[in-house]
Amino acid sequence: MTFILPGDPVLPYLPGGSPDPLLYQQIVDQLGLNDPLILRFFRYIADMLTGQWGISSAIASGAPVNTLIFSRIGRSIDLILLPLIVGLVLGFLFGNLSIKFRSKLANRIIQISTLTALAIPIFVLGMLQQYVFSYQLGIFPLSGYKSVEYSAPPQITGFYILDSIFSGDLYLIPDYLYHLIMPWTFLIIAITPLITLMTRSYLLNKGDNRNVVTNTLNFGIAFGIIYTFSVLVEIVFQFSGINQMIITAFKTADYYVINALIFLSLLIFVFLMHIANLLFTGYGALKDKGKFQFTKNQINSEKNDIKEENDFKSFNEDEMESNPFSKAKMSENGEYLRKRILSPYLLIGISILVFVIIVTIAPQIFSPYTYAELNGLFSGTWQPPSSSHPLGTTEFGRDVLGRILFGISNSVIVGGQSLLIALAGGLLIGIPMNLINKRLQISSEILLIGFYLFPMSLMIMWVIFSYLAFNNLIFGVLMIPIFAQILAKTEFDLAELTKKLLIYTPLIFGFIILLYNGLGFLGLSDPSQIQLGIDIDVASNHLNDAPWAAFFPGLFLFIIIFGVFLIYAGLQKTPQEY
Repeated sequence: MTFILPGDPVLPYLPGGSPDPLLYQQIVDQLGLNDPLILRFFRYIADMLTGQWGISSAIASGAPVNTLIFSRIGRSIDLILLPLIVGLVLGFLFGNLSIKFRSKLANRIIQISTLTALAIPIFVLGMLQQYVFSYQLGIFPLSGYKSVEYSAPPQITGFYILDSIFSGDLYLIPDYLYHLIMPWTFLIIAITPLITLMTRSYLLNKGDNRNVVTNTLNFGIAFGIIYTFSVLVEIVFQFSGINQMIITAFKTADYYVINALIFLSLLIFVFLMHIANLLFTGYGALKDKGKFQFTKNQINSEKNDIKEENDFKSFNEDEMESNPFSKAKMSENGEYLRKRILSPYLLIGISILVFVIIVTIAPQIFSPYTYAELNGLFSGTWQPPSSSHPLGTTEFGRDVLGRILFGISNSVIVGGQSLLIALAGGLLIGIPMNLINKRLQISSEILLIGFYLFPMSLMIMWVIFSYLAFNNLIFGVLMIPIFAQILAKTEFDLAELTKKLLIYTPLIFGFIILLYNGLGFLGLSDPSQIQLGIDIDVASNHLNDAPWAAFFPGLFLFIIIFGVFLIYAGLQKTPQEY
């Protein structure tokens, strides 16, 4: 896999000037790049474990990669540690409260707040913080991890605060913490709703039937998403950690830096996965001894307090299982559809989706500009909203509204194509997993755990598919395991399988659009395309003088995601129906 990564492993070892083919071949032989694959694999493992990670060719030409990573890894840990702890505590608390007050207003507030926070593109949230608290109010620094007038402390441990203490430069600590306030807030807002959603889903879906493998898979998904958050926060706030470095390494094809950071991410994942599984196992042991009362029992004990009873649950279950088209089963499905259609979440979400589909099919209904014109060069760069440009102009005088409309169309088309790939792959894998036996489910979960090492797997696949000119398909491939797991764990019944797919399709569609535009924001998409993420990235350098160029695309991206998330919420059973 490492040999398909961008960059040339020989390049850092070549002297400056014109390349010498003979010298190039000598270095190839010295590095063992012509050796058998199995030998190169074991050499790679040995080099990674002993810290022989090569030298950088672009980020810091000639510098050892291990030294480069050591100088930055402490800042990345400082950045993620506190928000992760706070997000886990708050997410677990809100998830439990949502179940405890399932028939009350508190549950609805928590649910809608969670969906709203998840729908906000976090890179837009970060720029909004910068615009309000840095440009407008001047309360917090715009970016970076220290003030320009200060020098970093001597590197002793690699952690800024500890190094400041050991070197006696205590005045650096308040300045460092001051620069961390906005990124920490950013990450807490991003992580808390994710953990709330996962906790709520865990409790509603009989979490006491989980096993260590399933727990590991869920941890892998959460790890990947939170890792992506940390990459984006470092990019937005220019925090100069290892997550920002991996993006720079991919852009500059710095082979050994990419190689080392992928290995390091796997190492961190395995370590944290074992910690999570130890906690999960310990929790299960305590629960079995009666020291914890699991929420499922709370739900069962409180069912007598629910005024509205679900009549369809009294039908004969044996008849429903033996005949999916029985009167009992059809009554249950009819009751489900009746309640879902009346959901205000679903009605609002579908209204937004209808508008998005109209824009996707015919964006020029709302804008007189063609696709070619919106990629043209005009005067009036970064102009505010006016009668000729209702939402202002962006780079090269291009109309913001027109680019938003074509950006919506582009996002929906890519999202739809990826969704079809994910559904097809999920059906091909998930149905056999459901039919054959449970052992296959567990085996498949083990194989799928590493699939969610975002953003590493995402970027590696981006490289592979870019070579094949199919880089948009990575999102569909990445979502196949999610659909496969949903289908594998659902009762094998046509109505139940269809219901599950209907519920989770909007959620996955929303995440695909977020990922697609997130890659655009990171500069990993085709710049010739009209894409909301690319436009937000371009406008991020003009927040102070042209905020409309970033915030209007961000607002419309939020509306799309929020709409499909509302459909997801509207199609779900309410907590009192479980």
